Amino acid sequence: MEEKNMSVHFSSASNTWDTPDDFYQKLNSVWNFTLDPAAMDDTAKCEKYYTPETDGLAHSWAGETVWCNPPYGREISKWFKKFDEEFKENGTTIIALPPARTDTRYFHKFVRSSATAICFVQGRLKFDNRSLPSWKEDGSHKKTGAPFPSMVVVYDNNITPEKFEVLNSIGFVVQPFLLG
Repeated sequence: MEEKNMSVHFSSASNTWDTPDDFYQKLNSVWNFTLDPAAMDDTAKCEKYYTPETDGLAHSWAGETVWCNPPYGREISKWFKKFDEEFKENGTTIIALPPARTDTRYFHKFVRSSATAICFVQGRLKFDNRSLPSWKEDGSHKKTGAPFPSMVVVYDNNITPEKFEVLNSIGFVVQPFLLG
């Protein structure tokens, strides 16, 4: 990977990473998502979505089944606080795709305390990023492998065997309440 691309991956210079569609479709097949609160107009995964301009953090997600690939920059902890609040206060089902950064405060404060499952994704996901030099005006591009591991964080009071099967097909699943 070119040095310029690596610096974008490791920094918060760009926090717009398009979810790989095949990965999303596996999860959507069992959760049937209704809201993407951290989207862009051209990358939204759900019919209902919020962009940075419409601010998904400022809206209630009650009654929705949420898919969220949150911005990976410094503001990610705000998203985890929102996941925690929406799940605890409204029972909102939320599936999030952040980097697997288990050394962070937000992980210990909001993931370990309220997530119902964590799936550590096997291998590295290949994301699209429209701000990288590999993206061309005609829409052609080279997907870029993430230089970090990913995890799927699940806030769901009804994890069915089918949902566990999908999670197990993409990685190693743990339930935080079993970790203590």
